[in-house]
Amino acid sequence: MEVGVDTAAAASGDGADGGATGAQAAAAETTSSAGGADVSAGNDGDGVGSELNDGGAGARARDRRGDGLRTIRPGNMTGTRPATQTVRTIVRTIVAPPAGPAPQPPFQPGATPAEPGRPRFLCYNMIGSVASRPVDDHHAIEVLFHDSSRFSARVPLLTDYYGFDRASLGEKGVFYASLPTKGDTGAEGGESGAAGVPAMVMFRPFDPWAPNSDWTAPLPPGEEALCLATGRSFLAVATSRQLLRLFSLAGSQTAISRLEGPPVAMAAVGSLLAIVWHAGPPNPHTKSQQLFMSMYDTTAMSCVFSQPLPLTPGSLLTWLGFTEDHGLPAVADSQGVVCVRTPDFGGRWLPVFEPSADRRHSEVLWPVGVTSNQLYAIVCKPTEPRPQVSPRPFYTPMSLALPVLALDGGCPPELEGQALLLGLANASLRSRLESAEAGGLVEEASDLNHLLLRGQAEQDRALLKAFQRVVKGERHARALEMAAQLNMFKSLEGALTLANHHQARGLAERISVFMASRQAMLEAAAPAAAPVPQGPTGASQDPDPYGNHHQRNQRSYTPIPFDKRGAAVDREDAAPGLSAGPAHDAEQAGAGGSRGASQPLQPANFNTARGAGSGAGSLTPFANLVASEPGDTGGLSTGPKSARGLPTPNTLLQAATAKPDGGDSSHKRKPVQSYNNPFARKAPKLAK
Repeated sequence: MEVGVDTAAAASGDGADGGATGAQAAAAETTSSAGGADVSAGNDGDGVGSELNDGGAGARARDRRGDGLRTIRPGNMTGTRPATQTVRTIVRTIVAPPAGPAPQPPFQPGATPAEPGRPRFLCYNMIGSVASRPVDDHHAIEVLFHDSSRFSARVPLLTDYYGFDRASLGEKGVFYASLPTKGDTGAEGGESGAAGVPAMVMFRPFDPWAPNSDWTAPLPPGEEALCLATGRSFLAVATSRQLLRLFSLAGSQTAISRLEGPPVAMAAVGSLLAIVWHAGPPNPHTKSQQLFMSMYDTTAMSCVFSQPLPLTPGSLLTWLGFTEDHGLPAVADSQGVVCVRTPDFGGRWLPVFEPSADRRHSEVLWPVGVTSNQLYAIVCKPTEPRPQVSPRPFYTPMSLALPVLALDGGCPPELEGQALLLGLANASLRSRLESAEAGGLVEEASDLNHLLLRGQAEQDRALLKAFQRVVKGERHARALEMAAQLNMFKSLEGALTLANHHQARGLAERISVFMASRQAMLEAAAPAAAPVPQGPTGASQDPDPYGNHHQRNQRSYTPIPFDKRGAAVDREDAAPGLSAGPAHDAEQAGAGGSRGASQPLQPANFNTARGAGSGAGSLTPFANLVASEPGDTGGLSTGPKSARGLPTPNTLLQAATAKPDGGDSSHKRKPVQSYNNPFARKAPKLAK
């Protein structure tokens, strides 16, 4: 609050000397700097910028508006002067708005601030670290990896004479940037100094296939690199002129665009580029930064989204990156809260980690990376909130936890939070799977589908644990809602079993109705013209209870111990010498063709008699030898069997080392019997 007081006084003297006397005026002004206006007060009828004459004397007073002074003339210009004084005071009160915080300066994620004479990190992420150490008149930059087996050779030291102050470490190489030296910014006349060096960017690949693969590009005078990012096939730099410059790995300039606001931070993964920029001045009431995030697809040259970036009120942005397993944007603020953007509800930010109050006072977490279930951060002391280069720090994994409330009913909030996190990962996988299927990427879609099925199984496991706790707490309505969130049909059967176990009859009936409705929905969603899947013999098979109809036509990779398959299976890939010929094929088609081609041989089939319809050539020679009955001339007795119906190792050894009976012709078939006999060559040694 500022107060301005203006006082004007007009004084008159005695008129004894007619021509010698004159009028005198005194003015005192106090100017308010906030209002920017001058206020004067005087007698009524005073003139501004007029002359004051005294008995023909040529005394003049000029109006000086530039100095804030104005001449005050008394209202009575005759020889008679008033004997009173008039004083008028004006008080003006100005209420200024509260001063807000300063806009956050740009920073490089994973970099520590520069300190004179001390080494610092130019970049530290999940791949490795880039450290700069001062050496005499230059710096030595060292690149280290957390997993050295990922790269073929060690990156040599870089002698830095440019003064690189930030870097971005990626899978393909390191992207550096330096500030302009003194003299490049120029004097007031606009002439640049001759000894100045402009700001520069440089890229050094790890495994170049061609010579001279590293390149350097100077920036125009007056332009500095503020943020860097390295993707799979591109490099990005945001400059002080609010320009976004994109380069290829070889140095070609692929795109140049204007940013909507001053850049704050930038990160990249694959072909995606995320930029955080100022959308306006900070809010003076909440002390919060007005930040926006825009994400671009550099391959399709499109904007994926652009929306406000919500942070904890009164905090600053401290880290920007992507999740390591699903590629979701993630941020961290100065309060230690980590948020991940999910594709649900058109894109929302979910707080996945928040340190406790005791932990905030005892330690500082310096984020490095985040996955779908863990946060990787370097634990620092409050006195040293940033990691030091020496000794080399290592990040610590911490489990993510959503701020879930503890409700009555016996279910711990950790189980519900775990189910929500797994649902977040599955939503991301589902979105990527739809994109891969739309783009015709068959192999990637198959891998994503496998990951999605595994993630749904893990989510159902967490939901079933929470379901059991809720049923024990007799919260059947909540339990039914949890059962409706299950992904797999088998998980619904497990929920029904748990409900019957705890004697929740009403809950079990409703789960049964829900299962029937879901089964009807799955059948209705299947194409009407699709043929019913049939087995090798034409018998129809039941639909997959998991809804995995895409796996019906795939070849089964279940290992079969011996070459025992039905007649519907093509036998061209069978090993030569193991087939019994056309007679065996006919016999197999007539008696043993009922077995499906994709079903493996059960242990009980190892001891099947020859007359059971399996055929003489259904097993390998050694298997036929072991599986023969004692009275059969085609083999030997295997003696006692194990609990699973298989011969024990001792009986196998006896069968392999037994001598043939001289009265029969079994010795003539001994070379054939030992064709696949693993004990034939080791029998003399085992006998000793």
